[in-house]
Amino acid sequence: MKLIDEIIDLLSSEESNLATALLKTKILLYKLGENELLDWVNGELQGYSDITDLPDYRILPLTIRGNVSNGAYRYSNQSLPLLHLDEDVRVKLDTNYLTQSIAVIEGYAENESLKIQILPEFYSYISEAMGNDYQVESAWGEFSVGAMTQVVTEVTGLPRFC
Repeated sequence: MKLIDEIIDLLSSEESNLATALLKTKILLYKLGENELLDWVNGELQGYSDITDLPDYRILPLTIRGNVSNGAYRYSNQSLPLLHLDEDVRVKLDTNYLTQSIAVIEGYAENESLKIQILPEFYSYISEAMGNDYQVESAWGEFSVGAMTQVVTEVTGLPRFC
């Protein structure tokens, strides 16, 4: 089938156009009546509106880092402790749900370092595990190197077809 060959060519070329491949896949799935897979393609193209629909490869861990001080000493870009926090709070801080479209994630993949700011409301909770009166001044979550590239790779492999 010509459409399948076009999709394969798009995905296997060095300068693959993932959005175009997904659009052609959407047409193919519509013709085949594959609604479940069509939902996945729509989620990748438009973003996911509900985190319960996210594929596992779009749920990423974050390393929480920050700047801390006690008035006398200041340490920058330190890994911050989270194990003392309730599990639901810890998950809110160290887990990121990528609901954006694949086009946005492809843009993220071009950045070497992506950071998610932690709301100041959490600073006092994180500070509870630090001794010597250290307090969190600022905090952020960092993705592992290559995390966004891996998401794009997962989509490029069209994992739902396997």
